[in-house]
Amino acid sequence: MFLSRTSQFLILSLAVSAFANAQPNGLVCYAFRGTVTTANGVGLGARFDPHNPFISASLQTLSVGDRLYGRYVYNPNLTPTRGPYGDFIFTPRSSGGSLTFSIEGKADSKPVMDEQFGGVYTSLVKVPPTLGSDYWSAQSYVEFAPQPIQIPADPYWKISFSSTPKTGGNSFFGEPSSTGSLAALLDLDVPGDFMYFAADVSVSKCIDFKDPVSLYGSPSLLEGAKIKNDIDLLASSGRSVDGIAADGVSQVVVSAVVEQANQLYSVTVLNDVLQKGATVDYGGVAAISGPPEQSTNLPAVASTLTDLRSVTTSSGPRLLFVYRAPVDFPTVSSPYGGQAKRMVSIRVERVVNGVPLLVAERSLTIVRAPTMLIHGIWSEPTYGFGESGLVGKNAPPELTMNELRYDGNVTVRNLSPDYGRAYCHPFKSATECAEDRTAFAERVRTSIKSNSFAFDRNAKAVLPKIVESINAFRSGRNALQLPVAAAQADIVAHSMGGLVTRSLPFQATYFDEPSFRRGRVHKLITISTPHLGSPTTIQLHSNLNTCVRYFNAMLGAVAIESAEVDGGPREVGGSWALQGDTSSGFLSAELRIVRQAVPIPTALIYGQMGLGQLAGLDSSIGASTLRKICGDETPYGSTDPMAVNLTSRRYKLTFNNEESDASVSVLSSTNGRISDGYILGAVHSKGMVELGFGPPHVTQEASGIRSLVLALLGTNVTLTSVFRPDLRQ
Repeated sequence: MFLSRTSQFLILSLAVSAFANAQPNGLVCYAFRGTVTTANGVGLGARFDPHNPFISASLQTLSVGDRLYGRYVYNPNLTPTRGPYGDFIFTPRSSGGSLTFSIEGKADSKPVMDEQFGGVYTSLVKVPPTLGSDYWSAQSYVEFAPQPIQIPADPYWKISFSSTPKTGGNSFFGEPSSTGSLAALLDLDVPGDFMYFAADVSVSKCIDFKDPVSLYGSPSLLEGAKIKNDIDLLASSGRSVDGIAADGVSQVVVSAVVEQANQLYSVTVLNDVLQKGATVDYGGVAAISGPPEQSTNLPAVASTLTDLRSVTTSSGPRLLFVYRAPVDFPTVSSPYGGQAKRMVSIRVERVVNGVPLLVAERSLTIVRAPTMLIHGIWSEPTYGFGESGLVGKNAPPELTMNELRYDGNVTVRNLSPDYGRAYCHPFKSATECAEDRTAFAERVRTSIKSNSFAFDRNAKAVLPKIVESINAFRSGRNALQLPVAAAQADIVAHSMGGLVTRSLPFQATYFDEPSFRRGRVHKLITISTPHLGSPTTIQLHSNLNTCVRYFNAMLGAVAIESAEVDGGPREVGGSWALQGDTSSGFLSAELRIVRQAVPIPTALIYGQMGLGQLAGLDSSIGASTLRKICGDETPYGSTDPMAVNLTSRRYKLTFNNEESDASVSVLSSTNGRISDGYILGAVHSKGMVELGFGPPHVTQEASGIRSLVLALLGTNVTLTSVFRPDLRQ
């Protein structure tokens, strides 16, 4: 690409003229914004290096209506000569690529005066690959010279560009218009060329977003669960971030560079179309010393702050305030499907003679909260969610999805019930039977995992993993690879995993200071969770079904009443805790305790098997084998009701003829109100399909679970018809 000396000169004069009237005693920021009016096969990005405070990310493809942001910082201690740093980079994607957009911004609170510039030089320089790519660029330099250029006396400047790759093209700028605009036509020579702005800038940022919560040793800006009111610390410390999770809890400290201390400013949160929006959808701002909302440890926020006073800090004059995230990624009026982000803008203005003048503006990326999958009893992540389409190669790219497991090894002693009394073949001797029973009991004991026990034990194991995953998400291991502020996670839980999640608020560290004492779960989606228990677990612990209990234990599904675990006291088994019967109203003690926990907004998904799925029991190998071992055809003399009823005609008797997913009744999965649930025509688990029930199971993509979960994650948590705020009722 070749640029005429005149065009380069005007590019640099625009940038430097914005610096000219800054006060000589500090840094001054100038913001600009723009909108793409036409775009076709053109990429735009900003190269981010230590000397470049411009806000934009990696190279991307523009679309009509996309918005551009940037800013300049003037430091009077720097000489604006031979100091090029990147701003916008234009890269045509094809020979037909074109781009038209406009940028406007505030030059200074005072009218821009005539300045003298000149001596513009151009050189062809190969930019080092460390900046992200290997390309050639024309870099412009500017030096002061006696030749004057007339800049309109207007507090705002505006410049428009149109770019089309053309062989042999040249570039030129028009003269300033009477309205104070500069028009430019930039013709790039060949595809791959780009336009490179250059200007001297300081390392400081116009607006910096600081995560107040410490991460991997970064400074904490918290005092308890509130932002510290220490202006020097807030201005100079903390971890800079580019985004924030939409969980309604996360906050960032906003530090804006201003010209002077002790001046009044206004701050506005702008939505996706640069209009003031509701705080529930776009978050809000608050003064650092603002009072917290009653008993929430969160500042009361608004879409606009007025009369916010700048302060003197050790880092220079600053405007300090807090931005708090919106309550959810989807807005109240609009679900978000495949989007990974949306934007808000923080605008700082100062009113001079009744006219608001733009001081600084920066966009903040709103990201989805991390999503975590929690499996059920006798399961593990791959077995529980492996076929859901939510993980693996088909995982939704817009989500940051983690599978949390709590099936760790445990040492069990004094197990109840006693698995050392298993049936023995009648042709074996007493000695052989005793040896077989001892071996079987030991095999059962050593096969038991942590998730064979009740909710409290597993909540203790899951909570640190949730916090660890949130911290990884904050560090940049998220769908956008951005450093972000985040405090809470969305949970998708299958079966007992939903009760483990509901038990988290009982843990001492659940309402910790890094979550601003609001807890670590943003919203919960349960899938076939027995909120009111299951009659299958009642029957499994009955002495009438001892053979079935042994059969299940042989397959790794060990029903436990209680046991000593890891050298500690006796703990309740998971299947014992899951006992419940909606027809009689019976609930285990553990389920009654869960119902007293601090509520988490919850969406309820239930499975309901059809007649075709029941029919599979009559011909399946698994069901037939269980009937022959423990049912009417057994040689051991046992006729366990659970085995006898394992036919298409009799199985519903297990649930007193209530509809179910073959393991949990529909009424239990919906916590007593079927109208609140979302149905899947599926059975409870992969294990039920292996036993002989027809597919699909509820965590199999064929059931529709993937699309349903994504739809619920794309629904605002405040929509109480979807997310029940309190399952205690």
